[in-house]
Amino acid sequence: MMSLSRRYVLAAVLPYTGLATLLLTGALLGQQFGRIADTGAGPVASSVIWQMLPSVLLFTLPTGALVGTLIGFARMASDGELTAMRAAGMSAWHTTTPVLVLGALLAAATLYVGLEAAPAAAQRLRRTVALAALRAAETPAQPRSFNTDLPGKVIYVRDGEAGRWGRVFIRSQERDGTVRLVTARSGRLDLSGEEAELVLADAMVVTLPREEEEKELTVERSAQLRVRLETGRANWLRALSERQPSLNEMSGGELLRAASQGAEARAAATLLHQRLALGAAPLIFALLGAGLGGRVRRGGRGAGVALAFAVMLPYYLVTLAGEQLGRTGKLPPLVGGWLATALAAAFALALIAREGRQWRWGLSTLEWRPWRSSGRRRALGLLDREVARALVVGFAVSLAALTGLFLIFTLFEMWRFVGRNQWRTLAEYLIYLWPFAAHAMAPLAALVAAMVTYGLMARRSEAVAWWSAGQSTYRLALPALVWAALLGYLIWSVQEGPLPRANRRQDALRAELRGVARAAQPSGRQWLASFDTRRLYSYEEYRDGALTAPEIYIFDAEATHLEEVISGVRARRTGGRWTVEQARLLAVDGTSARGAAAAVPGGGEPEDLFKQSLNKPALLSNAELSAAVAALAQRGDRPPLAPLLVAREVKRATPFAPFVMCLVAVPLALAFGRRSALVPMAAAVLAGLAFWALASLLQLLGERQMLPPPVAGWAPVVLFGALGLYLLARART
Repeated sequence: MMSLSRRYVLAAVLPYTGLATLLLTGALLGQQFGRIADTGAGPVASSVIWQMLPSVLLFTLPTGALVGTLIGFARMASDGELTAMRAAGMSAWHTTTPVLVLGALLAAATLYVGLEAAPAAAQRLRRTVALAALRAAETPAQPRSFNTDLPGKVIYVRDGEAGRWGRVFIRSQERDGTVRLVTARSGRLDLSGEEAELVLADAMVVTLPREEEEKELTVERSAQLRVRLETGRANWLRALSERQPSLNEMSGGELLRAASQGAEARAAATLLHQRLALGAAPLIFALLGAGLGGRVRRGGRGAGVALAFAVMLPYYLVTLAGEQLGRTGKLPPLVGGWLATALAAAFALALIAREGRQWRWGLSTLEWRPWRSSGRRRALGLLDREVARALVVGFAVSLAALTGLFLIFTLFEMWRFVGRNQWRTLAEYLIYLWPFAAHAMAPLAALVAAMVTYGLMARRSEAVAWWSAGQSTYRLALPALVWAALLGYLIWSVQEGPLPRANRRQDALRAELRGVARAAQPSGRQWLASFDTRRLYSYEEYRDGALTAPEIYIFDAEATHLEEVISGVRARRTGGRWTVEQARLLAVDGTSARGAAAAVPGGGEPEDLFKQSLNKPALLSNAELSAAVAALAQRGDRPPLAPLLVAREVKRATPFAPFVMCLVAVPLALAFGRRSALVPMAAAVLAGLAFWALASLLQLLGERQMLPPPVAGWAPVVLFGALGLYLLARART
């Protein structure tokens, strides 16, 4: 049987380990769900998230062991409990044994996840993504929407349903630079094996001469025309039928066999050793957490979180470096895979071995108090200063830990796409990704900070002292609510200011790192249809009231076949219509002309329509999103309008999330904090996960038009706000 002292040590570490693992897993899965839903893959998001769980656990189980052990031992060290155990004759190894047992159990679980569960889930994930992409490839165009994803082609359909369309427009750019414009009265998709063809009826093909050629355009008409589409169907069919798994999809036994032979033997051996090292990491982290946490003099739990983050970041960076060196042959696979874990183990053993020398240091900087009392009068009272200090420090530590793990997980996700000369691009991508990560994690960090702050106030009887001094529960909650309101305003300012620009940059860098093919279309070229669809506008960007490099396609009265094409340097709106400067006009009847300016027939579309063509809500501010919604509403594009409406309501509700989190956290922490300091933390984790799950579910229902957009966006904030008001009203004052 385990002795009383060892059971006490285990009880001090185990809850923090479980809470840290649950919190980090939920945060990473929530981030992935938001990214998947924002790309339009909402219908398969839930299955994709479930299949990503093993790969997330591969990182959060070791991290949870490190955070839990560090917090537990730091708390016992700062409270003097470890000193009492040493005075009673207990050695460092005696107090470390329970966490080693816990680390061994977590190591066994991590080994199973890394060698069996994660590879199997990666195979299922590949099939899920391939099936979703195959379904999307079978419907390459939706009515009243542009498809610019096919290599060398832009497709616009005015009428019909998926698979059968009316009034089709296709712009095709060949490898030699020739541009062909295809219009048809109707069309359907013909799928045969790996091939996909668009069968068009009453078709017309217009071939445009190059800019430097002084030729007339050529026109061909056909009762039926077949256009081959590169939808990627063949690749996705091969991905579904692929029996040979990739290295990331191989189990431990398969990697062992691949490491003994084949062209990828070195890469397979390095990956195998890395998985084994990650499997051993919980045991090493438990030992390291005990050695570091036992030397904390001040700071307690906060110092434990800070130390965990300080250890976690270099460990995973060295892990990536070791794997890269092992794959390139600069280090043996054994050394490359185990480099970070071996260094951590050596450091942990050195710390435990020197425990007998009473080597200690104080983290006094974590006790920095910017509002130390002085003789001068303060604008804030003592209660406000103490609560504000604790909230700011707790929020900063929580946000740093959550965003740090966010970036580390992203780094592991992206590094395999990085070429030899792209490391600077990867670093720039992570820099621009940080605002997105901080914005996403801020409400959860505010919840944790409020729970911990008020839970410790209750645990240390500080709340009782304030109550005895005549301060009510509402007065105790006031600093947190004011702080949360200010934090919400900061979130709104960031969301409306630098965040969309940073998101656009990181989205472009991510596409560059993943090798997304964009050669078919000039970078950033936008497409827009007029209200009556008789005019299609293509342009580089809208800037200073003008469209740069415009191409305007004019159709006949039925908006079916092309009549003329107008291109130029720029286009401006003058006299209620668009005028193209340095224009080049090509008509289907064979006439062509060049001039200083050419007015677009019937081109009276307002400028607001052209200001925003981005299709990812995360890349837009609320004002830009509202402009896009207004433009789409005028055009009557109902299918793409619903996700934008929901995203706009979510953006408007997000700044209220920290206030709602604090409204729920304060009464819960004061009620349960007196029983145990862990109860508020557990409540914080569960409340945060519940809020995230409810918000994700309602957002998905809103995008599928099963809920009104205001309900989908505001319901989580309203429901949790009502819960917080109820708890605060029932709290003892």
